[in-house]
Amino acid sequence: AAIYFTKAINSDSKFVQAYDNLGKTYRMLNEKDLAIKSYEISLKIFPKGNAARQNLAVVYTENGDWDNAIYQYTTLISLNPIDPEPYYGLANVYSRIKNYDLALPYALDALKLYKQSPTNYIADSYGQVGLIYYYLGNKSEGRKFIQTAKNEYIKNGFESYFYSTFPKTLLNELNIN
Repeated sequence: AAIYFTKAINSDSKFVQAYDNLGKTYRMLNEKDLAIKSYEISLKIFPKGNAARQNLAVVYTENGDWDNAIYQYTTLISLNPIDPEPYYGLANVYSRIKNYDLALPYALDALKLYKQSPTNYIADSYGQVGLIYYYLGNKSEGRKFIQTAKNEYIKNGFESYFYSTFPKTLLNELNIN
């Protein structure tokens, strides 16, 4: 795929979607530096490009480059405040650095926005909120949201994904069967 996206870029050096897809291809090949470069070129051409910025934030998160990930997600929020994805991503970053107090408001914002037009991602969002409450020491709220996540996963046909995502010890501790 990288060969074809490169050919497309050689035909049209301002073909933003080709840069975005090339970046995604490189990310999938674990060529993260090349992915970052592709997304950065895309953003030079189209600075308000949500796809490039979102994927750039993901790469920075995967690399543990928290400051750049936070910058990309907050920029996405300012560009499109009704998109739940950057709120979810920002909550994920803050959770990964164990700053759950900062993670929670973004996770709740993401869930609120996902509820406005529910997708399969809503289960992930409930689970994210539940885990953050759990790690903050509020196990009753954690249980409530993780149980709702389970129900949403089952409703959408992803029960096995639920059980592979949440550790059995955590589910036992919260009495979620």
